[in-house]
Amino acid sequence: MNQTIRSVALAATLSLAVASCTTGEGEGHASPSPGPHGTPLSKLDEVSLSGDPMAASDVEISGHSTRPLGEVHLGDHRIVSYLTGKKCGVSVFNAKKSEVVGLRTAWPEDSSEGSNKLPGGPYFSSSASSAVKSDPWVSLSCGENSMIIEYESKSPAGDSRLNGSISVKRSKGKHTQFVVIGSAKERAKILAKLP
Repeated sequence: MNQTIRSVALAATLSLAVASCTTGEGEGHASPSPGPHGTPLSKLDEVSLSGDPMAASDVEISGHSTRPLGEVHLGDHRIVSYLTGKKCGVSVFNAKKSEVVGLRTAWPEDSSEGSNKLPGGPYFSSSASSAVKSDPWVSLSCGENSMIIEYESKSPAGDSRLNGSISVKRSKGKHTQFVVIGSAKERAKILAKLP
C-alpha cells in the first residue's frame, strides 16, 4: 500500500511540475514587458536660464510649454536644450544673443523606429547649419530618455558654464563636441560610446 501511495504522490508531483513549466505558453499569459529604461526627459528638472534667450529666438510652440533642460557655452555660442511636449529642441545663440541655429524633432513612439546606434535610443535625428559661414553645424538626436547634440564649429570652443542635466565631450577630431542631456546614469552610458 505504501508503494502505491508513493507512486501516486510521485505522479502528482510530476504532473504539477510539468504544468508549471508550460504555464505562460497558452492564451491569456504574457511575459512581463521590460520597464522603461532610464529617466524620461520629461522628469528632468527644468533649469533657469540667465536672460531670456528663448524670447528672442524663433521658437514658436503652440499648446506646449517650453522647458529648458540644459545649457552650455561653447566658444562664442550658447547652446540651450529644451523639451516641448514629445519633442526635443536645441537653440544655438551667438554672443549677440540672436539665434543662429534652431532645431526640433520628436522622439520615436516605439522601439522599431529610429536609430539605436547609441545607448538611450531609439532616436530620431535632424541637423542644420547657419547661413553665416562662421557659425556652426548642429545635429540633434532625440529619444524619450536622452538627447544628443553634435556641434561643429571652425572657431575654438572650450566648454564652460554647464547648467542642468548635461555633459560635454570633445571628439577626437578637434572641431566636434557632443552635448548629452539626460539622467547622470544615461549620460555616462552614452559618453562611453561616443567617438
